[in-house]
Amino acid sequence: MYSNGELIKFHRLHKNMTQNELADAIISISYLSKIENNQVQPSEEVMHLLLKKLGVTNTEDKEKEENYFTLLQEWYIAIINKNDQTMTEIKRRVKEIENKNSPFIVLQNLITCRYLIYLNDISKAQELVTDTEKYTESFTPHMTFYYYIVNGLIHYHRTRYVEADLYFTEAFKIQEENPFTSAEIRYDLYYLLSLNASVLHECNKSIYFANEALYYFREIYYTKRCAECHVLLNINYSRIKLEEKASEHYDKALYIAEQQNDHSLKAMLLHNKGVFVGKKNQLEESIKLLVQSLRLRTSTEPLKKLETIHLIVLGLYKMEKWKECSTYLEQGKAVLKEYYREDFDLHFNVFSKRINSSTAEAIAYLEKIVIPYFESMNILYFVVRYREMLADLYKSQNQHKGTANNLFEILKLIKENPSLEGGLK
Repeated sequence: MYSNGELIKFHRLHKNMTQNELADAIISISYLSKIENNQVQPSEEVMHLLLKKLGVTNTEDKEKEENYFTLLQEWYIAIINKNDQTMTEIKRRVKEIENKNSPFIVLQNLITCRYLIYLNDISKAQELVTDTEKYTESFTPHMTFYYYIVNGLIHYHRTRYVEADLYFTEAFKIQEENPFTSAEIRYDLYYLLSLNASVLHECNKSIYFANEALYYFREIYYTKRCAECHVLLNINYSRIKLEEKASEHYDKALYIAEQQNDHSLKAMLLHNKGVFVGKKNQLEESIKLLVQSLRLRTSTEPLKKLETIHLIVLGLYKMEKWKECSTYLEQGKAVLKEYYREDFDLHFNVFSKRINSSTAEAIAYLEKIVIPYFESMNILYFVVRYREMLADLYKSQNQHKGTANNLFEILKLIKENPSLEGGLK
């Protein structure tokens, strides 16, 4: 919940008042500062005078506030569990009882950000989280926790994975210092840490947090979340070449998908199997699996569609099937019109230039735009991929210095980040 000091601080900041303005003719500034920092408890008379000056005539009803807080927690859990019907119903109930005079309105806004992210409305979520930042001085640990979570997710969706990791890590630290959230919320954070680490190819970190989350979700028989963890474990054990473990987690996730007839999960597994087969250079089989995955994707999964289309394009490019490659490039660009992502725009443009432009143009695009972008995002896997492509292009032009320079950079990156080697090809 929140203290009297937190309540006073929230309303003062909400009214854009300084401590000097609020304290004037009531108490000293130093005493107000102590109240706001929970160093002293104000008397009922002082509390009444401060709230009156702030224009808060109806002080909080503790029972109503507790119900408000509980409902917000339930809404958050429905969102992380992707329970559409429940989250819609709780959202309606939250709107009915919301209290603009309560500090929990900030918590409500932060949870609304998570809801907007679920709906893929990242821009609106960013606007709302930015609006809450004027209250950061009065954030409770709960509010700070959710603030870091939603910022982490916004950065994740904007491909700023290093920044996302920093936010998720801060949320993790708060949770460890103040274990106030439910286990379901805590282990959802563990899943997010694993997911983001997987994108960064931090395999051991991803495996650790996925296993921690899996242990909890298995204890409460939450099979859908178990499957999500199995998928991450399959990916990362495969990257570090522990094929037996990778296969074990794939089979467990597939069993859950078939038992629940979960098309989204099936699509994810077909996608991952396509990736695995592709790394063995079985390109036709890989593309077949990826196309099956794409057919199961819905309009509510634009990011997943982009990921799958991208890999289909890559496979067709390697097979020199230019016409089919162009067809899927057009599909990818159509998705980008509804759900823009700079990284996928760059991926698709690279292959478009390789098919339709000169070698010199492709080299310039890779050197000046694509590689610097992925270096700035610290997405080293794609830095290596496009340096490999660049080395091949220089080789085709008999420019041996350019070839050697890029191969040297690749070897240096792999030496510094050994997990990259298992993810290449």
